[in-house]
Amino acid sequence: MTAEATSPRGLDPAALQRCFEAHVPGTAGPPRAELLHGGRSHLTYPVTDGRSRWVVRRPPLGVLTPSAHDMGRECRIVAALQDAGVPVARAVAPCEDPGVLGAPFCVVSHVVDTVLRTREDLRALPQADIDRCAAALVEVPARLRAVPYEEAGLSGFGRPEGHLTRRVRRWRDQWSRVATRELPDLDPLHQRPAAEVSAESGAAVVHGDCRIDDAVLDPADPGTVRVARGGVRPGKEDPSSPSAAAGTRQHGVRRPVLVVTPSSPPAIY
Repeated sequence: MTAEATSPRGLDPAALQRCFEAHVPGTAGPPRAELLHGGRSHLTYPVTDGRSRWVVRRPPLGVLTPSAHDMGRECRIVAALQDAGVPVARAVAPCEDPGVLGAPFCVVSHVVDTVLRTREDLRALPQADIDRCAAALVEVPARLRAVPYEEAGLSGFGRPEGHLTRRVRRWRDQWSRVATRELPDLDPLHQRPAAEVSAESGAAVVHGDCRIDDAVLDPADPGTVRVARGGVRPGKEDPSSPSAAAGTRQHGVRRPVLVVTPSSPPAIY
């Protein structure tokens, strides 16, 4: 990611300062923020007062589809999973008042990170580190699914029943709201999974957007995921779907980031 400094779009510095002074413990001065470019979902801003560092996350600018980019939900889940043995940032201060920055937002702890986005990033690593990183991308969703979310304080959160059916329906609905052109193949593409939704396998915490570039890696050890950003929620989902989603991601010149076959270990491309 690159950074846009001074008065970054989507962030009012004066409003942010008032919020930090009222709700962020240990603030030592006016917070200075940058907008990181490269994210595809929430807008992300590293913030510092010259002594401490945080991260502010808010929804993208413009029209939002229903249920997407729910910062209040994200912050509540992050807070509930703090001590559950899964890699999440520390929740510092949620703000669900859209009057402050124009949308709800969340302040979380800053984590020194490495994020891999391109094949060039991967080529800089030894193959052993790439293999361990691939294994970690499988391990993190598995650890999330093992969290007893009722004990974590998330019972009654969301609607686990019918999760898969709603998810397929939502994909189609979201496209209809943001479509820029006609796609003749879209309806057949939607109809097949809608007709073949698998039986639900139970309620669990899942990561619905498991990409390698959503994993904040330890700079000293790429095989350690320090934070799994975004997409974490309680819901019903087939156990294979997070890994399957990771294996189908493509963007620009990149190939699928995770490939698993019965005869080979996971590999990142």
